[in-house]
Amino acid sequence: MKSLNHHLKAFRKHVIKASQRKSFIHHRWFVEYHLLLVEKIAKELCQLYPKANKDIVLTLVWLHDYGKIK
Repeated sequence: MKSLNHHLKAFRKHVIKASQRKSFIHHRWFVEYHLLLVEKIAKELCQLYPKANKDIVLTLVWLHDYGKIK
C-alpha cells in the first residue's frame, strides 16, 4: 500500500501542473507566489505545533484553492 506521503507528492505535482495551464487566469504566478509560500508558512506552523498532522496540513495547502484552479 502506498503511503500518504506518496499520494501527497503526486497530488502536489498534479496541482502544480494544473495551475500552469494557460486557461487559469493566475497561471504565471500562482504556484511560486501563493502555493509555495502557503506551504512554507504551513511547515513553519507545524514546527510550532508538533502535534499537528503534517501530512494533513500539507494536503490542505495543496487542496485549498484546487476549485479555483479547475
